[in-house]
Amino acid sequence: MNSIMNNKCLDIFCEITKIPRKSGEESKIADYLENFAHERNLECYRDKYNNVLIKKEKQNTKNNDVLILQAHSDMVCVKTEESKCDFQDNTIEIIKEGDVIRAKDTSLGADDGIGVAFILTILDSKDIKHPNLECLFTTEEETTFNGAINFDYSKLKGKKIVNFDHCQDDSLVIGCDGDIANEYILQGKFVENNFKQYKIRISNLKGGHSGIEINKNRANAIVMMAQILKELQNFSEICVNDINGGTSAENIPEHCECQINTEIDIEIIKKQIDKYLSINTFVDENPKIEVKQVQKSKRAFSIEDTKNLINEILIFEKGILTYRNNKIMTSESVGMISCKDNRINIKAILRSSDKKEIERYNKEKDIISKEYKFKKEEMYIDAIWLPKEDSELTNKYKEAYIKVNNAIPKIEVGSHAVTECNVFFKNIPQADIISIGTIIENFHTVNERIYISSCEKVLNTIIEFLKKFND
Repeated sequence: MNSIMNNKCLDIFCEITKIPRKSGEESKIADYLENFAHERNLECYRDKYNNVLIKKEKQNTKNNDVLILQAHSDMVCVKTEESKCDFQDNTIEIIKEGDVIRAKDTSLGADDGIGVAFILTILDSKDIKHPNLECLFTTEEETTFNGAINFDYSKLKGKKIVNFDHCQDDSLVIGCDGDIANEYILQGKFVENNFKQYKIRISNLKGGHSGIEINKNRANAIVMMAQILKELQNFSEICVNDINGGTSAENIPEHCECQINTEIDIEIIKKQIDKYLSINTFVDENPKIEVKQVQKSKRAFSIEDTKNLINEILIFEKGILTYRNNKIMTSESVGMISCKDNRINIKAILRSSDKKEIERYNKEKDIISKEYKFKKEEMYIDAIWLPKEDSELTNKYKEAYIKVNNAIPKIEVGSHAVTECNVFFKNIPQADIISIGTIIENFHTVNERIYISSCEKVLNTIIEFLKKFND
């Protein structure tokens, strides 16, 4: 039965990949979830944020527990330069290669589409034993957490939550760090000049999640751009007239494009780029940096504004800030930069398991940013999610995992990637929360992939875990 169930789960996942669900644009996936519930005569609630709550009464059990199953319905939309995918129409092309499922030239959306599919498989089944279920599908997890933050928690009776947003199948998460996301804004001044104009583009980086993959020392395209511009300032004055890069505060930017006005000759720029690539170490990456002369506007940010911009970016260049007991304690990352008219917006994030330390670093960034004429606007703050002592969910899932897989799962405390569990921990007093999931590699990138065998392993464990509520 379980292989058939896994096929059903993967069929549902493939259906989901056909639905547009860019973070912040989840109305169509919310329609799908509503219809899914109504077709099965399940109680359903949808709010103005497109959060969807589906309830299903206990099945094949006398247990009166209420268990919350949760996943987010949105995804990160990235694609190669060659891709013709329009995420508004969601033309994601799924490719199955043996055990691997991936997308052609785009992100797959398994984060967290496969989590949604696991839950819908349980809701669809008439055979799986389970307690009373409250299945919550939230929105904007990849950007603002607005769905989880604004959900009406009085709609829930349960205090036991299983989050399906983990990316490994041999472990479960029982707590994680907090974060502070800020936007830094420069209202600059355009000036006229007769300098030559160039476009510099950085691409072909791996990117990824700046919490989970911050320890992999992946290059940050925005930081790279600032470092190159800083070196070019040693030769002559530079005026930036446009700069854009990255996709969100939460990700390591894979690309950045900048247009500059300067008297520096293009051969000197190329030579400095070659020197930069030769003296810097790139772990398992082969960055591509292109420069060409263009004919653009002679208007650009002033020399002072350009210096302030470069220095502002570089206050986030370290990545990992502190360790404790060989574990990352606090990190920083600039994830996105955009320019419109004479306004530059930079989105950056701090993460930490130490509340006082993250607040101290946040204050320091604020002081330095003011020196560089940047105004800070807080995007969001997520509190630290603390593990629950003697957790019933942890014990039950561990028992189920051992029975199904004949192995002991790893227990992760203090994951460096903030999840919606932090929001649930804040809004549901005394909540018992765990986070589980299947193997998802390279999520938030065009190399995202999942494994059929891993999905089956997780689904089998979930089915056994749900049986535990009848013990």
